[in-house]
Amino acid sequence: MALDLLPLLGPFGVARAADLAGRVDRHTVGRWVTRGRLFRPHRGVVVDPACWDDWQTRALAGALAVDGTLSHVTALAVWRVLEDDGPVHVSVPAARRAPRSRGLVVHRVRELVRDRLGPFPVAPLPRSLVDAWGGRPGGTGRGGWSTGRGPP
Repeated sequence: MALDLLPLLGPFGVARAADLAGRVDRHTVGRWVTRGRLFRPHRGVVVDPACWDDWQTRALAGALAVDGTLSHVTALAVWRVLEDDGPVHVSVPAARRAPRSRGLVVHRVRELVRDRLGPFPVAPLPRSLVDAWGGRPGGTGRGGWSTGRGPP
């Protein structure tokens, strides 16, 4: 009988490999990755493949990978202002480098303020709106957002 991994990984099916160290031998985690029961989307993070299609799992994996704060459009999705299926946006302090990883956009900021919504480290809503303003594609207003004024 196979062990159910969700109790180890949490409700979104994602955890830092280091956080599992006290509960599971690292060789066991390695075997689970080799057998496809887990995968590593970013260095130091493991995910249940069945959960990966959920944007919340991808967002949390990104934040855990760089020890950062969800920001920009990703933060707006956590705040339930927008839907987001794009890359995960994470902010880290400007003095720190973060590893590059596929599907992850890292922003270095001078002042990092962090709220928490459930398990998500997230930028405050006002900051998220300002950060995302210039980068939303597809709209007609400044930075791609629709202003709701006049014809496009």
